[in-house]
Amino acid sequence: MRGDLGPLLRESGLAFRVEPERVLWWTFAGGAVNHALRQGLMLQDGRLKIVADNFRLKIESAEGAVGDLREPLGRMASPSFWDDGENRQRLLASLPEYRLSKFQRALPSRFSMEMVHDHLLDIAGAIRFLESRVAPVA
Repeated sequence: MRGDLGPLLRESGLAFRVEPERVLWWTFAGGAVNHALRQGLMLQDGRLKIVADNFRLKIESAEGAVGDLREPLGRMASPSFWDDGENRQRLLASLPEYRLSKFQRALPSRFSMEMVHDHLLDIAGAIRFLESRVAPVA
């Protein structure tokens, strides 16, 4: 794996491997950060199909080629993206209920978001990860 990914990971910035039908983004940032990155990208483009694990994101598009990801990632590098009320509501709506709590329907959205931040997605970690790699977009 070192031999295969070594040149890619020595580059500064984003470690993308672009393939004909998908993009593999080797972050090695961990599951909670990668799942936050996944959710943020999917909030901005619902046509993307993204699978995240501890090491990478596999990004595909319903339309074939995946477009340039730098601008959406730049927006995600700003806390205002995650603090936006509409984005928060869409994020909560996109998560299956069982991912947070069996009592999720009874929780006010601010408590649901607290659970997302504390137990499911590392949004602060995703912001730190992106700040060191992309220019924030307002």
